[in-house]
Amino acid sequence: MDITYNILLPLLEMFAKWLNSYGWAIIALTVAIRVVLWPLVTSQTKSMQKMSQLQPMMKAMQKRYKDKPEMLQKKMMEFYKTNKVNPFGSCLPMLIQLPILFALYATFSGPPFQAKPIPVKVDIIDASQKEKYKSDQTSQANSPYVALNATQAKIVVHPGETVLPLGKTKDNTDTIDGKSSINFWVTACEGQLPSDFKVNWRISSDPNRASINPEGQASFPKPGKIVLEAIVSKEEGDKQIEQAVIPVTVDVLKDGVKQDGGNWSFGQGEDAFLTKTRLSLQSAQVSVDGKQMKLAIAPGESSIQAGKTARFVVVSADNETTNLPASLKVNWRIASDPNAASIDENGHAVFPEKGQFMIEAVVPGIAEKEPFYFIGSLGKVATGAKLLDPRNLDILSMIVLMGLTMVISQKLMVTTPAADMDPEQAAIQKQTQTMMPITFTIMFCFFPLPAGVLLYFVVSNVIQSLQTWFIMRTPQPALISGLDDNIDHDIDASSNQEKKTSDNDDDENKEDAQAVKVTGNKKKSRKKK
Repeated sequence: MDITYNILLPLLEMFAKWLNSYGWAIIALTVAIRVVLWPLVTSQTKSMQKMSQLQPMMKAMQKRYKDKPEMLQKKMMEFYKTNKVNPFGSCLPMLIQLPILFALYATFSGPPFQAKPIPVKVDIIDASQKEKYKSDQTSQANSPYVALNATQAKIVVHPGETVLPLGKTKDNTDTIDGKSSINFWVTACEGQLPSDFKVNWRISSDPNRASINPEGQASFPKPGKIVLEAIVSKEEGDKQIEQAVIPVTVDVLKDGVKQDGGNWSFGQGEDAFLTKTRLSLQSAQVSVDGKQMKLAIAPGESSIQAGKTARFVVVSADNETTNLPASLKVNWRIASDPNAASIDENGHAVFPEKGQFMIEAVVPGIAEKEPFYFIGSLGKVATGAKLLDPRNLDILSMIVLMGLTMVISQKLMVTTPAADMDPEQAAIQKQTQTMMPITFTIMFCFFPLPAGVLLYFVVSNVIQSLQTWFIMRTPQPALISGLDDNIDHDIDASSNQEKKTSDNDDDENKEDAQAVKVTGNKKKSRKKK
């Protein structure tokens, strides 16, 4: 049975419908899960508590039978049986909880809190290889779709992985323009999709597509006229408001073809290419701090050999400087590429070139942008240095809270004083208590988790801490230690020896203090004389 789809998501949707909030639904689901896990956690905590209480007796038993391992094992088993203690009692409940934890991660990491793509691989081959044509009925990956009205469905993409000759359609018929095409759609393999359900289609992998990164570094793998666009936006608070779109055309040449003319050489050596204008012919006016600024792209309209790369920047057209105001942000995109595969909102995909492509049907996250008190959005993800951004302090605060609640929970679980423990074991316990919360906190700073998942961990840790406190303050039944009079004698002797040593130390300290006092009195008498 799929725990995520059959249990957790229906519960989450039920709570969201009742409470009209996915944030409160997460808290309600967390409480429900902790209630279900209460007996397991109680058993785990009591087992750890008993094992901790048995440490002095086990230590004495190990000391007595250190040269008789078989006898030690036998006595240990009798000892555990008499006291009704299972040495693996703390591990079993933890193992039982693991599937639930994995299911919870799947619940919070996909819809409704994050968009989730369903990928389908398409391989466009040479037209002469018609015999290799194949098409799976559906995609292998599936994703649950959830909505506030508790509508649920597991969806797949039709068709699935496909091998198609160039110039053919999915039905293996010829096309007029020599491009391959496939019509994709989604359907429910479980449940029922609402009538207004839509996915977002995109091409996520295309070896023939020109590309440009956020720094303006562009790559042109195939010949053709490529249109780049710089989208200039202005930061206003937490939002970026689009100010202007500036286009520029790049003529990507075939191998061996050289373009003459141009008045500005951009780049050096093999990567050099010519521009017809130093700045883009089209420019845009933007308003910055009450002043007008004219922006353009450098280099402008350009010619470059296929397979080469180039760097583009947005500059002030007034003085050709790259020092733009900090409030202006530039995002780059490829607006037009004759070699690029494409897919429209209805799932109609066109592949003009051979290659391996990946199309994705992206299931939207219904509650991805839903705020919850100090949390900006339940689907928000931030890691690393981005956590220091004031807009992501909600994520950082929850990671810190998670670490603090883990520290509290661990401290509450310690039952045996350090004086009664083996020094080596006490050192390991102290190191674990210190390092585990720190390790997990640092790990979560770099592991991309939605805010909804972090909210679950914080609430879950708080409930577990309260549960641990309640269990630890409940009196435990007396332990039976009289399996062997000799062992009891060893424990008592060890305790008496420790007490005697402590008393001797106290007596010695008193004698030293008395001697110091007498010496001081003698010195005072001499001074008076």
